[in-house]
Amino acid sequence: ACMHGSAWRGDGAKLLRDLADVLSD
Repeated sequence: ACMHGSAWRGDGAKLLRDLADVLSD
């Protein structure tokens, strides 16, 4: 996914948390 720009501005934190949860799962 090429979201390394818009996502990092606002949903970046949320996406990182979601990814962390998935990876931690």
